[in-house]
Amino acid sequence: MRLYGEWETDNVQLVKDNYNDFINEFVELWKKDVIENAYFDPDAKINKLDYFPNITVFFKAKSLDEVKSILDKLILTKKGIAKYNVYPVGTKWLGRDTERIDYKVMANSYVAIWTTLKDIDQVKDANPIQEQADIMINLYKEGTAENVYWELSGEPDAERRRNNEIADFVFFVNAKSEGEAKNICNDLHLTKGGYVSYKLLPVGFFWLGKYHGTK
Repeated sequence: MRLYGEWETDNVQLVKDNYNDFINEFVELWKKDVIENAYFDPDAKINKLDYFPNITVFFKAKSLDEVKSILDKLILTKKGIAKYNVYPVGTKWLGRDTERIDYKVMANSYVAIWTTLKDIDQVKDANPIQEQADIMINLYKEGTAENVYWELSGEPDAERRRNNEIADFVFFVNAKSEGEAKNICNDLHLTKGGYVSYKLLPVGFFWLGKYHGTK
């Protein structure tokens, strides 16, 4: 599940006083393999508070209630520093290949949140589906796309999808500009065929991946 937080306070001193503590809480959840693939945006254009970065993270959990239970116990929530928005994103398909991304070190990351616009027939539409998968794999291999998630549960709630509360698939684009990221998304076969639409949000830079230390 993807978590995107918004500042709930404009009290900069309150954030400064608690900053190290809530960052440590995030790191501890990462070490427990509850959080993965966290990004931070130090130059956010919206919902910006002083010099503090905006953060987007992914939670590994069995249910939305489980995630909310964890979040409600964090300093950020208990002290009214930030509020959270959680969106189910399904299962991770492709992760992050650091070696392939090294050459894109100056690139920003953008999260592309996708919604299906019309029914996709697995037989009739097999070609564009396969072409989309092939392109995604190539984008991953060249370090342009990373951390691709698919919602495979068959959740039928179309209204929640339209409101971006459920994403059919999510992936991150490494690009030098929002325009470049949009061009990459627009070139996908399911986009060109009118099967899907997407919302693109800047998330800044990669922070935490999969924890490989001792738990």
